[in-house]
Amino acid sequence: MIDGTPRNAFQLALEIKWGTRARWRDLANFHKRMAIFETLAHLEMMAANGRLDRLPRNGINYYHQT
Repeated sequence: MIDGTPRNAFQLALEIKWGTRARWRDLANFHKRMAIFETLAHLEMMAANGRLDRLPRNGINYYHQT
């Protein structure tokens, strides 16, 4: 999922299958926000463990596989 292109939590959350049937377009707005926060939490943990690089750009963190 995380390849050579740095992406932010929103961009990555769009690609995740949420639940057994839910895709991004099927989620309610509240659940979309929660999905972004959940994605961000995992990205931050992976960055803290050295598995990803965090690349801040214009106030937005992008993540890149190390």
